[in-house]
Amino acid sequence: MQPTDLVILSDYGLDDAVALAHILEHREQFGRIDVLAVAGNTSAENSFGNAAKLLARAGVAAHDVTLVDTSAEPQPWTQLPSIHGTDGLGDLFPPAQPTVPVTTYAAWLAGADRPFTLLSLGPCTLTARILAQVGARPLVLMAGLVHEKPNFNGYEFNHELDKAAFAETVRYPHVVATLDTCRVPVFNSIDRRTDGATLKGQLINRAIELAAARHPENCYIYDYVAAQYLTDPERFTTDVCVDPWGNTLTQLRVL
Repeated sequence: MQPTDLVILSDYGLDDAVALAHILEHREQFGRIDVLAVAGNTSAENSFGNAAKLLARAGVAAHDVTLVDTSAEPQPWTQLPSIHGTDGLGDLFPPAQPTVPVTTYAAWLAGADRPFTLLSLGPCTLTARILAQVGARPLVLMAGLVHEKPNFNGYEFNHELDKAAFAETVRYPHVVATLDTCRVPVFNSIDRRTDGATLKGQLINRAIELAAARHPENCYIYDYVAAQYLTDPERFTTDVCVDPWGNTLTQLRVL
């Protein structure tokens, strides 16, 4: 069976970066990969620059990965330097020119009439627009919460930045890695520093460093969990539940 194409919407905080590095380590499981750099943890412009840095450092071949610039689209965002550093990536890497083809969001959307898996790791603003235009696809999100303590203004961060888009997105068939999915001991990375030999290892180490400065007992790299579901789905099951705002979620649970 031919591997499915993958569309990743990421706002390139550290957890998004770890998720992308993980997907690239499992490149053989996917067909073409389109990387949409969206706003959220940082501006869309900065997110695009961070995606370019990551793809350049990963040595990604240009023939089957495309970087999509969404900066012309209005999108909510805020900066969280204590979590993601001032540049969204924990100030790890210098700027780099894109090493893969680049297109605009408008041009990408005009050609998005093919089957693909959609992995949404940021606010759902553009996710909802894509689903409205091209229909429901296999859809994996990192967003929301059910019983866990909120992490941003009474909500999960990706949910809070565009509540209406989140509610619209989860009306489509989906699975979602919520804060409840991610805040379990198996995903606590606080004692899992690596030797930094890989791109993912460097990013995990920086995420742990920043997390330990805030709360030395845990480091949950949320978007990494959603990426692990895509590469290793047999580790997970799902339950259907309703969040505190009345959204019905098909929530991932690690086995």
